[in-house]
Amino acid sequence: MAKERALIVTKVDAPPEHEDKWNHWYNSKHVPLRLVLPGFLSACRFQLIEGVPEGIAVESEPKYLALWDIIDSNVLNSDPYLKLRAEEKALPADSFEAVTATIPKISRAVYRQTYPEQSEYKPFDAKYVFLLGFDEAPGDKTREFEEWFNMSVTPALSHVPGFLRARNFVLAREDFPPMLAGDVPLPKYLSVYDISNQSVFAGETFRKAKVSTLGKSPGKWVVRSTCAAYRRIWPNPA
Repeated sequence: MAKERALIVTKVDAPPEHEDKWNHWYNSKHVPLRLVLPGFLSACRFQLIEGVPEGIAVESEPKYLALWDIIDSNVLNSDPYLKLRAEEKALPADSFEAVTATIPKISRAVYRQTYPEQSEYKPFDAKYVFLLGFDEAPGDKTREFEEWFNMSVTPALSHVPGFLRARNFVLAREDFPPMLAGDVPLPKYLSVYDISNQSVFAGETFRKAKVSTLGKSPGKWVVRSTCAAYRRIWPNPA
């Protein structure tokens, strides 16, 4: 039986002395080599931007974000993907494949989609995204948290003008262990909102949604570990 559709979330800072060349390599080689593999549906790259209001924004996010839609987490254990990874690991230490794995601030994790229910796949086409993530709730609070997260936060933000689409995910740690270096947030629960631009945070509707949801969490044990906005840089926005 197929698993739920999944999302690979990669956050990373670029090598400062080779940022332009590194970005060219990522766009022209790293991404295309994966998109031809079975199970990879799409990929988009983003750059961190300002705009999220003080008081809810979470610092420590790396500069670059890559979102990869895949059929399910089994893709990362498939023979074609494992073959590619073995070839990359055999490259010289000064290759961007090797250098990227040693960057001090990087995370890569796989998330299983929990909302909306699985349907016909729609290609990812957002020019801006807003990521909102929370750490794991205490065991006896999990159900209370998930009800608040799915039934309060997501509907409220989805009605904000400029919030175009919402998808909720949960960390699939057991399917693919995360890679983490530095102080990069790694939330268990993650929402990815397609937004029109960063001006969506300036409106009164967002302020009310923020107050009625993020300002009224179930308890102090709710830890918001990710809250940041990004602008798409690949594929180039039309």
